[in-house]
Amino acid sequence: MREEFAYGRVSTESQNLDIQVDRFKLLGIKEENIFVDKDSSKNDDRKELQKLLSKLRKGDKVVFYDLTRLGRNLRYLLTLVDTFYEIGVDFQDLSNPFINTESTRTSEGELIFLIFGALGQYFRKSSNEKVKAGLEAARRRGKKGGRPSGPSERLKEVAPHVVVMHKNPDTSIKDIMKAFGISQGSVYKCFSIEKYDYKKQHKNVGNKNAAYKY
Repeated sequence: MREEFAYGRVSTESQNLDIQVDRFKLLGIKEENIFVDKDSSKNDDRKELQKLLSKLRKGDKVVFYDLTRLGRNLRYLLTLVDTFYEIGVDFQDLSNPFINTESTRTSEGELIFLIFGALGQYFRKSSNEKVKAGLEAARRRGKKGGRPSGPSERLKEVAPHVVVMHKNPDTSIKDIMKAFGISQGSVYKCFSIEKYDYKKQHKNVGNKNAAYKY
């Protein structure tokens, strides 16, 4: 019996897979047949992709959000397509409908596939080179890469209001977190920004509303 499978991928933990997964579900693909990786496409040993490949049988179909999600290394893309052909599996790029099993069997379709695969590889390498060049330029100027140190501008902005709110004996840390949409650690950072001695102001009663010391 023919089964339909889907493969999705994002490069980092911070990126969201929801758009890809929602698209797969709209096509009626069963949840257990959806495989997703949070990993760089340059890694050929992606765990979920390998699981998917092990389940494929002749006559099955694989869909992916776009070719760059399947991989941005042209050589590996060609290897995957050869694998699909060998097993007898159909495939479909949802973002570029003209990239599919039938089209890639024609000379024009194969050319389009190669162009898109080569472009994905080019943009990945180009992006990496620009990042490296930017970091090197920053190092030459005595700057270090990564997030800037110190509190964010938003925390500096809300810090006075956080302190005012905390001075209310009926207000808890959780109340402040909810009001400003910040973490517990950020609340204490706000106290530090304002040089506010919160320990003298309130008793520490865990998660319960704080009360003034008398």
